[in-house]
Amino acid sequence: MPTSQPTGDSYRLRPGERPIWWDATRDRDSFDLWRKEAAAAGVVVDAWVSLLLEFAFVLDDLPASLHPVELLAGTVSAGSNVREVSFSPALRSWTEPRSPAPHFRDELPELAIPQRIAIRLRPGSALSPRLRPELFDLALECDRHAARNARTLESWALSVAVNSSTG
Repeated sequence: MPTSQPTGDSYRLRPGERPIWWDATRDRDSFDLWRKEAAAAGVVVDAWVSLLLEFAFVLDDLPASLHPVELLAGTVSAGSNVREVSFSPALRSWTEPRSPAPHFRDELPELAIPQRIAIRLRPGSALSPRLRPELFDLALECDRHAARNARTLESWALSVAVNSSTG
């Protein structure tokens, strides 16, 4: 059974997620890129892929007329006068920049991904076409904002969209 618990200094998934195994064999040609990008971002491969998958779903769910990438980037860069601190120590750790433990070895082609994200995927489908590595930093910042508010990235982004269209 996969776990979201820390492996050394890094989490496989956001704390509190219910992980499941995903067979990413169809993405075998992307494994080197995933490993390189995840290492550069300071996260493990499972977290890197999972975060980009969720961000892709968020961008698909938000109306194009809202220009979701620009909307979310503007929201995270705007900041706030209110100090946001995660409610749980595990989420506080998640929101801090970390480097994966040097000894952590991924288990590709198996990935631990959140069940709530996996249910939106067709079993056995390739993940690479959904991933936009160039948006990882934005996805991570959005997820950190969400975690500090005890929300998923998806629910946080939807609230940003609703508030932008009503405010």
